[in-house]
Amino acid sequence: MSPPTQSKAPIALGTRGLSKSFGSLAVARDIAINLPVGARYALIGPNGAGKTTLINLMTGMLAPNAGQIFLAADDITALGPQERVRRGLARTFQINTLFAGLNALEAVTLAVAERRGLCLPASTHSRPLPSQLPSAAGRPDGSGGVWARTARRSTRLTTSCVS
Repeated sequence: MSPPTQSKAPIALGTRGLSKSFGSLAVARDIAINLPVGARYALIGPNGAGKTTLINLMTGMLAPNAGQIFLAADDITALGPQERVRRGLARTFQINTLFAGLNALEAVTLAVAERRGLCLPASTHSRPLPSQLPSAAGRPDGSGGVWARTARRSTRLTTSCVS
């Protein structure tokens, strides 16, 4: 099936007939959303309205009972969260102190490392990060300063990256 369309603008993210139930409790019914490329929307509603459930369905944290989810023209309904992230669909959380010991630059560097495939499996956590990390962070010569410190500190955190 093709992704849902309502306008001439290409769809960045869309759903068709998206539904989720927990036992006999229907928490999402026949949701159809089309978010055009470049558009900005807010998802608002009272507690219990299903906002988090919808986000969890779209990001793959929950599997729908029915319906489809599209990222651009691709049906991503059957993909897991990691594959959705690799394709460009990510989420943020209200509580963003997952690594309280990192400053903002270090947290962004870690995200860049994961996105560029520089995360190490847990069995290699004692090895230093590849030399590409300082380059990926914007320091082609790999010279010291905050970039080197970030690379050293991020080495300990790479076991948290999805590989």
